[in-house]
Amino acid sequence: MDLHPVNDNNTKKALEGFLKAVEKAQKEENEKSKKPNKEDECSALSLK
Repeated sequence: MDLHPVNDNNTKKALEGFLKAVEKAQKEENEKSKKPNKEDECSALSLK
């Protein structure tokens, strides 16, 4: 018994919004990893 069909318009909009949020978060994470923070560099140097 399917109470909430997946082809429901609200579900589709919610999933699309969630997907956009995930893609944005991944993009921001990639930007962060390209430009390490000064704190990250200092802590990495102190570990050596």
